[in-house]
Amino acid sequence: KVLHDDRRTGYPFLNSIDCVISFAEQYPALYHSYDYMLRTDDDVFLTPFFLYTFPNHSSEFIVGKGNYAWPQAQFNYTKIQLLNVSSLLGLKHCYHPVDLCFNHGSAWYGSPALIYQVANLTISTNMYLLW
Repeated sequence: KVLHDDRRTGYPFLNSIDCVISFAEQYPALYHSYDYMLRTDDDVFLTPFFLYTFPNHSSEFIVGKGNYAWPQAQFNYTKIQLLNVSSLLGLKHCYHPVDLCFNHGSAWYGSPALIYQVANLTISTNMYLLW
């Protein structure tokens, strides 16, 4: 757990993701009783989009939009580093279009199983980046 691992306490922002993992592992029946889950940061403003939009199937993963890599930049350090780290970790990563490949926001919407998988991958990837 992020809260209980000394290596992770230097980056407490991972706790907003680890809470998904902790909930799934401590209360699996309750966690998997939901059809959909929405994980966001505290400062996310939810729009009416979420009232009427649902994932079409259990493998659809809907994310908010961030602005971390700019499509007009030919040389973008963030894009290059993400592609390098993805390659080092053996992860598949698309390149175009930039908005779909790089600018995922902090809101995640999907099945509990998929949210759990993404949370675990996020934690392990961040552990590589941080330590």
